[in-house]
Amino acid sequence: MRLGVRFGARSLVGAHDGLDADACAQRYGAALEQELRRRWPEAAIEISWTGDKTGTGAEVTGLEEAEARGVERMVLDVAWVVRQMIDWSAAAE
Repeated sequence: MRLGVRFGARSLVGAHDGLDADACAQRYGAALEQELRRRWPEAAIEISWTGDKTGTGAEVTGLEEAEARGVERMVLDVAWVVRQMIDWSAAAE
């Protein structure tokens, strides 16, 4: 199974001036990958981001269609929890 998550760094930090969007995206991506690996240790996980305000999306391959859509929903739920509960912010230098 392969889990792919993509998000926009600017959507992550919103209008918080003084935050380094790329550094925040790196920290958030690392925390998200760690949590996804804990839940799906056998999966190949790819976390990527853009510099814009694109919302978070997930793609799962290697499973039957219905099961893949269910795992995608769980991945998005995990992404939301990590976004809300983990300190991923980094001030701009």
